[in-house]
Amino acid sequence: MKMVATVKYRRTASLLFNSRPFALKIREMVSDLQSSLDRERFSHVLFEKRPVEKRLFIVIGTDRGFCGSFNSNLCKKVLEETKNHPGETNLLLIGKKTRSFFRKSGLPVYDAILNLNEKMYADFAGEVSVRLIEDFRDGKFDEITVFYNEFKSVLQTRIRQEKLIPVSLEMPAQNKAEYIYEPVLPEILSVLLPRYIVSQFYIFLLESKAAEEAGRMNTMDLAAKNADDLLEELKMAFNKARQWTITRELADISVVVEAMS
Repeated sequence: MKMVATVKYRRTASLLFNSRPFALKIREMVSDLQSSLDRERFSHVLFEKRPVEKRLFIVIGTDRGFCGSFNSNLCKKVLEETKNHPGETNLLLIGKKTRSFFRKSGLPVYDAILNLNEKMYADFAGEVSVRLIEDFRDGKFDEITVFYNEFKSVLQTRIRQEKLIPVSLEMPAQNKAEYIYEPVLPEILSVLLPRYIVSQFYIFLLESKAAEEAGRMNTMDLAAKNADDLLEELKMAFNKARQWTITRELADISVVVEAMS
């Protein structure tokens, strides 16, 4: 299982590392556009901040176990956040483990997505993002937040909480620059913002998958080491038992020989 997890980790990590530059660049572009909107007094619905009465939490978990505390820590974090924030909270659950955890929580489930793999991520991110944007525009949700495990290294992951909608980005003042945009900003944003949301959601899925496979690889490595240690203990116990049997038989033979003499 460790070898299988290693192969899957390398494949997912490669996708993640190749996708990060695009996600970071489009994030910078949206941040620049947001600052330009503020200066020119334009607005866009996906930048709209409302009083948060209804929120959606997207929880990216796994379908399978054997990856340490990956799912339990994530779900506990989400549960803690639902208690700390007033108002109605709905859940969009990705993975069987998250669905199992929240089944008895009493929280309303917007949707549960199961049996998702990395080959489906691009199409899935596009389809879900369209639904989320429509729900936000229609006022079904006032805020949409994603909870996932961010991949830092093979030995380190971190639970992240990222607000997906409304879009709210800030760049350091020294990096801000004024640009002339053609066509006008609203037209650019109508195309760019949906793509930004898709790219960010896609990256969150890849981050979570890479962290999952890294966790599973480490768990299987630890299990293999524990199995080796157990095998050594069993060998030692077997050798002691065999030695004790041989010693007892030699003692019996000595007693018999002495009695015959």
